Amino acid sequence: MQEIYLLLGKEQGLKESYLNDILSKLNVDGICVTKFFMSELSSIELSERLLTNSFFAKGEVFIIYEAENLKNKKDLELIYSTLLKSLNKIIIFISNENSISFDPKGSVNLVKKTFYELSDADKFLFVKKNFFKLGIKITDKAINLMLFMLGSDTKILQFYINSFALVSKNKAINEHDVNSWISFMRLENSFSLFDSIFKKKYGVCFS
Repeated sequence: MQEIYLLLGKEQGLKESYLNDILSKLNVDGICVTKFFMSELSSIELSERLLTNSFFAKGEVFIIYEAENLKNKKDLELIYSTLLKSLNKIIIFISNENSISFDPKGSVNLVKKTFYELSDADKFLFVKKNFFKLGIKITDKAINLMLFMLGSDTKILQFYINSFALVSKNKAINEHDVNSWISFMRLENSFSLFDSIFKKKYGVCFS
């Protein structure tokens, strides 16, 4: 069955979670997932890819990032007309913008969702809830400092929340812990960070 999604918005964490939920509901065996970036692909090339069927996969999922690059009238008309054909694919268009020119809702059956930045209250609850899931206590002041230092996107927040689980002890995380750990993480590059973690020799320790 053909399904078409348009996922918009600057909130990366919730958008990725929704995308993963779509993919998790598929029968993984025999499903081919292909990712495209519109900064690297013309509308003609995308149309050709959409019209080409795999001989080996039982089903296909196309994830098309940077959908905001589809804005020229001729490009839009080409992709709209392509989507009207029986493609028998799940096609997911993704953009970090809240509003873009590409929007084929008038020509195809489209599921459109926009993931806006969370309110301050919702961000606070997101952090508190996810620490609770990990069995880690954190003070309200520490949460507020974490939000101040990291910003709002739940993808970034979740990464740091998970990293706390690697080093936190049996005590409530406080403001000092948050400041020390986030500062440490920012100084480390990806290689030295994970080397430090897996050696369990941390430059920062919550006592």
